[in-house]
Amino acid sequence: MSPHFGTHHWSKNTIQRCQKTVQGCKMIFGTPFLATPIGVALSGTSFSGELPTSIGRLGSLTALDISSCEFTGKIPHSLANLTDLTHLFLSENNFSVGTLSCQLTSFTLSKNQLSGQIPSCLMNLTHLTSLFLLENSLEGPIPSSLFELVNLRYLFLYSNYLNGTVELHLLSKLKDLTDLDLSSNR
Repeated sequence: MSPHFGTHHWSKNTIQRCQKTVQGCKMIFGTPFLATPIGVALSGTSFSGELPTSIGRLGSLTALDISSCEFTGKIPHSLANLTDLTHLFLSENNFSVGTLSCQLTSFTLSKNQLSGQIPSCLMNLTHLTSLFLLENSLEGPIPSSLFELVNLRYLFLYSNYLNGTVELHLLSKLKDLTDLDLSSNR
């Protein structure tokens, strides 16, 4: 299925004709008829480079899926301008996490070669119901502040290098949690 932007329908061939670089991505995100898209799905398109900050101009965007591309660099601060954005899928790229402050309910940052501790900026995403950070190189203990995300239903942190224990009283704060996977950690 090809992405649908406003009243213009882009076929797979049209997207393939765009340069598979950041310039091509800027062309798509910069066109005037993209002022009010609902969702953008560009997964698997092989766009590369840094995600352009102009993405923050897609005012009514509610969902963005750029999984399985070749993006690198920090997630742009301009995403904070997308006040309607609730679903963000960034898996299988090479992003690093900067600052995030959105109304996200679903966030996927799996298979991004993230290293170090679970980013503290994720704790600002208080509306999250789904958090997927699997198959990265995250290490250290799971921060207790993660259990303040009380709306979580799905928490997948498997295949990292996380260690330590999760105390039952912290886990019990996540009353809506239905799926938890912490396997294949230390």
